Amino acid sequence: MRPLDPDFIAFLVSRTDLFLARYMNFAEVESWRHQVQNLLLPDWQQRFLQSDPTLSLELHRYICDQFGAEQLPLLRRRYNSFLHRNRAKTKAIDLDADAFAALQFIKKRYRLASNSEAICWMVRELTAPNTALEETTG
Repeated sequence: MRPLDPDFIAFLVSRTDLFLARYMNFAEVESWRHQVQNLLLPDWQQRFLQSDPTLSLELHRYICDQFGAEQLPLLRRRYNSFLHRNRAKTKAIDLDADAFAALQFIKKRYRLASNSEAICWMVRELTAPNTALEETTG
């Protein structure tokens, strides 16, 4: 079983109010969401990046406190289904070193969050009217 991580918490935060109210131990969904998004999640994400060995256990306790230990298996199943659906939408591509470097350059220069965003940005640039590419090739 995968240890709990900040992505699991981010998944829960992104669920609808109805979903959260159904499974949580209290009804203050918006205040919970605000607290987690703005106060707790940034710290957890930082600790995850630092490979904090205590984080998973802390997240487990937090989820059990907020949702109840009996809800954790159901929440894990929902999260696994979510991951499975998202993986099915993702396709792998092979890039040579130069193409990958160019993609990373665009991602960094334009502050894009992912390689997918960088590729979409390139497509928009290439298909936009009056692009620099048309001026150099036309």
